[in-house]
Amino acid sequence: MLTKLKRLNLIFHHEYNWPTQINQNTIKLINEIFNKESSKWQLNKITNTITAREQNYKLSPTKLLNLILEHLPTIWQEIYRLKPTSSIECDSLLLPILQDELATTIKGLPNNKAAGSNGLTYEIWKKFPKKYYDMIISLFNDILKLETIPSRWQEALLYPILKPEYWNCNLSMTRPIILLDTLRKIFTKILTQCYQRYLTNTSIFQKTNQAGLHGFSTMEIIFKIQTIIDYHKDALHSNSPFYIMIQDLSKAYDRVNLSLLDLALKRIGLPTKLVTVIINLFKNHKNKIILPMLLSESYDLKIRIIQGEVCSSLLWIIYYDPMFEVIEKSNTQGITLTASILKSIYHLHDNFVQQENFKLLGYLDDTTWTKNYLSDLTESLKIADEFYTLANIKINKNKCKLITNDPQLIHTTSTQLPSETK
Repeated sequence: MLTKLKRLNLIFHHEYNWPTQINQNTIKLINEIFNKESSKWQLNKITNTITAREQNYKLSPTKLLNLILEHLPTIWQEIYRLKPTSSIECDSLLLPILQDELATTIKGLPNNKAAGSNGLTYEIWKKFPKKYYDMIISLFNDILKLETIPSRWQEALLYPILKPEYWNCNLSMTRPIILLDTLRKIFTKILTQCYQRYLTNTSIFQKTNQAGLHGFSTMEIIFKIQTIIDYHKDALHSNSPFYIMIQDLSKAYDRVNLSLLDLALKRIGLPTKLVTVIINLFKNHKNKIILPMLLSESYDLKIRIIQGEVCSSLLWIIYYDPMFEVIEKSNTQGITLTASILKSIYHLHDNFVQQENFKLLGYLDDTTWTKNYLSDLTESLKIADEFYTLANIKINKNKCKLITNDPQLIHTTSTQLPSETK
């Protein structure tokens, strides 16, 4: 018997054989799964089992998606709706991969990187005869057409790297890296470059969640945080309190819910075919651990997206962006910085005035909350908590830091903030 949580994942992935018509039994089933009468939607409370007779219901993907969205908390319903995008940009994502793209990608591959289970390194692909590139191109385009990942690409090696502390035979004290098939990584690199261009051209992400896109780095965030601190050091603003909370997410990639990632990818307008290929890259994985003298038996990989995969950092931003949009649309205030400069030395009271408001800043799995009032920080964290529950995200509380000029908090070693996701 499957739990409702498992059933929910199957529904998100369209792995049930649903009929094309929505009927009362179907709606009743979805209502049961989402516990519609509950005021707060929590995945960990979906515990009832299912019966075999319920497998007879069916929905088209579009109708199913709309019905599922209706059962999300109200604040998230519109956020996960399809965003308006350029049809030209969307169509460009479905163009076949060309030999020039493959040649450019292979030429730019780094050297001295570990190979996957088949032993083929990047150096080997750099020496691969170009007259046979059409074979690789044919494979890549067939994957996109058939939406199927080669089974050999779903096999990987895991090597546990020791941390500075003595590991004492505790695997949690190691940093495991996964060695993937290098041809798979070439494919995902081309794919990532394709939808990275799409995301950059459409400007669909929130302005404070741009990591991984062309022209953005950690420097923008560091500069903004330093500017906030310097701004409040100024005599004119020294009495104005500020609160900067630096929040670290625990094993962020490992906890990604592929069902919600599927929704997040469709939210930004990626074609269904491309979404299916991306999701399938992370399904049915098997690993073998590299031991001192041999390889272990293979085991099923339970994590969601693989940190060593080329596209994973960009997928995380897509997964995380809905929370940024909700926060930006919320009534909570951030920190507003104001700067002015004279338009003319002859008119001392005529200035150019520039204002910018920051509520939160994100770089991959590091989130920085910026507020002028502790009450606004409280409300924003409540919204974030709801998203963390929805998205299966866990906060690393030991690494959370609060920077402030509040005299009541400066000399305290800790302060009580709203409860965070356990």
